[in-house]
Amino acid sequence: MAPINKIGAGRSGGRHAGGGSRASGVGEGAAVPSPPEHRPDPEPVAVPSPAPLFTVSEAAPAAHRPIDAEEPLAGMAGEFLASGHALTSWAMQAGPGRVCIYARVPRLGRGGVGERARQLHAMGLVKMLAQRPRGDGLFDYRAERTALPFGQATAPPDAHGLRAEARLLFDLLQDLADKGERCPSDRDLAAMLGFKRSEMANRQMGELHRRALIRSVLVGLPMGGTVRVVTIVGSGCSTWSPQGEA
Repeated sequence: MAPINKIGAGRSGGRHAGGGSRASGVGEGAAVPSPPEHRPDPEPVAVPSPAPLFTVSEAAPAAHRPIDAEEPLAGMAGEFLASGHALTSWAMQAGPGRVCIYARVPRLGRGGVGERARQLHAMGLVKMLAQRPRGDGLFDYRAERTALPFGQATAPPDAHGLRAEARLLFDLLQDLADKGERCPSDRDLAAMLGFKRSEMANRQMGELHRRALIRSVLVGLPMGGTVRVVTIVGSGCSTWSPQGEA
């Protein structure tokens, strides 16, 4: 009987010792826990500041539009040059007495918007004002809208023999072709140019064809339908065509 009691006592003592090891966490054979790993604070993420709103100085050169002289930030614009058709569009929409700046450059060359301003002046639609120096080497070229309604103006033909509406369309098509942009429909062209009906854009397109100033073809699109591709005869530039894509 004595040996049995010794075995039982040994087991009891072993369990007690093991229990003490688990309680203290430092018993023989037990892994000592390492201190928590130090992780550096994450680097602050740079939050981009909101994009600034377009100012006149940024918008004017990109849009190639005249600036209304009464616009509050008109004086902050840098050097820019409006397109001819943009000046005509302004003349179609501006009320009597409104003044626009159609160029802010050291010197306005021949042709382009300067020639268009002279044409609008000859038509009685605008009055060309004296150049205004800014003191930074740039001059403001300005035009004032007269009270004559656009529809009542008589346009002398330009060097191509084009009247105002056809010239306006030709300028727009040249701009689109230079940029390789898609040619709009007659309806969209009429809306862009301020024509009352799409038939008017179609008639002016025919006039440009008859004078051999443009060529146009319909090109099929991969997903169906067609797009009109207009080529400017004088420059060889064309509006967007799916056949020109790689």
